[in-house]
Amino acid sequence: MELDTHLSEVLLPNAYKSTIKRILTLLEPVKSDFEGIVCSGLSGAAVAPCIAAELDKFCIFIRKNTDQSKGGRRIEGAKVNSYILLDDFLESGKTVLYMLNEMKKAGTKPAVCRYICFYSKYHTLPFDQLYGIRVLR
Repeated sequence: MELDTHLSEVLLPNAYKSTIKRILTLLEPVKSDFEGIVCSGLSGAAVAPCIAAELDKFCIFIRKNTDQSKGGRRIEGAKVNSYILLDDFLESGKTVLYMLNEMKKAGTKPAVCRYICFYSKYHTLPFDQLYGIRVLR
């Protein structure tokens, strides 16, 4: 079965397993460099908790501007000193920039983003840095 959506990597069982394995492979060499995994959106929320549990890391969710919260909080999760951003792919860069800015505003001592991890197999942009942060792909 196939789905005509970018979410097929997290909605189809075999594709989801493959996505989780791909992310763990990308993060294995750098797993001691960060404390938390930051994500936003549906696809991020589908994979980040599994990855965080596998790597024994904290998971931090950032709500998009359009998402509602009972408590009104934009960010849910532990305060960490260092983190990675986990996103499926780069379209315009707005989501990554939004997450970076929200994390900067989150505490009195801003956490440091160590890496940006684009995990979609459809992410094919050939660059190694974005906003001065190393990209894992």
